[in-house]
Amino acid sequence: LTMLGIIIGVAAVIVMIAVSAGAEATIADQINNGRMVPAGWVPLGTPLYIPPECARGEHADARADLYSLGATFYHLMAGRPPFQGASAAELIIKHYEARVPPLHQVAPDVPTAFARVIHRLLRKKPADRYQDACQVLEALETNAQRDRQADRRPQRVAPADPVPELEHVVQVDAKFGHGGAV
Repeated sequence: LTMLGIIIGVAAVIVMIAVSAGAEATIADQINNGRMVPAGWVPLGTPLYIPPECARGEHADARADLYSLGATFYHLMAGRPPFQGASAAELIIKHYEARVPPLHQVAPDVPTAFARVIHRLLRKKPADRYQDACQVLEALETNAQRDRQADRRPQRVAPADPVPELEHVVQVDAKFGHGGAV
């Protein structure tokens, strides 16, 4: 089981929950409908994963949840959240003003295609993100399929340099008429 397999599984569960429970199942809808916080409180969310539109106090929809999912994936892959700050306020401001650090600089082993999915989830404008969890799952599955196909391709192996310690073995073997290496 790979990390990408786990992430695809998590994304599939999110899609199943959203589809089976309807649009009201999203966190953003519950915040907008006042079901997750007491009346009168300003709903923000967790500063480490807060979508820019929530940070600005704007209306949020399911794409806000996808931003938070992207921030979670980034954290899982990089070992740290996309933004760090000394206070919740600093983190919140970074989510709507700062550029997300390129994942390949923080975690170079993350497949490029997967990093692109994460960065699309983390776009500042909801219209620039995936529009629903089904699109995210499709992108993850497509990239996983490409990775599996790439793994099946024969790998070209560069010829090995001769090993100096074995050169005498080849010379001795040639004296006895075999003419080859051991």
